[in-house]
Amino acid sequence: MQIHRAGRLSRRDSYEIIEAETGEEGVRLAQERHPSLVLMDIRLPGIDGIEALGRLRAEPATRGIPIMAMTASEDRQRITDAGFDAYQSKPIKVKDFVAAVERLLEHPGK
Repeated sequence: MQIHRAGRLSRRDSYEIIEAETGEEGVRLAQERHPSLVLMDIRLPGIDGIEALGRLRAEPATRGIPIMAMTASEDRQRITDAGFDAYQSKPIKVKDFVAAVERLLEHPGK
């Protein structure tokens, strides 16, 4: 697990980043750390991002954490139907990404 301070995404905020290498590790870390936001790749080693999302949504302690899908996948409908709170396609457009992160942190669940 790597924990470090991220660079500033906006002029007023900085974020602590907790990274996971697999879907299972990401679920475990979210359950242990209760982050304000999860950025979830869809294609992960082990369980994929959609399965990880389902596991987090099934647990009362992690159900309300906003989760943004981050993927190069073209299957946006499948990702949206899975129940992610937001979606960012790769390559990331920084301005759109920062706006989505700020929106999810200010208004979780919207």
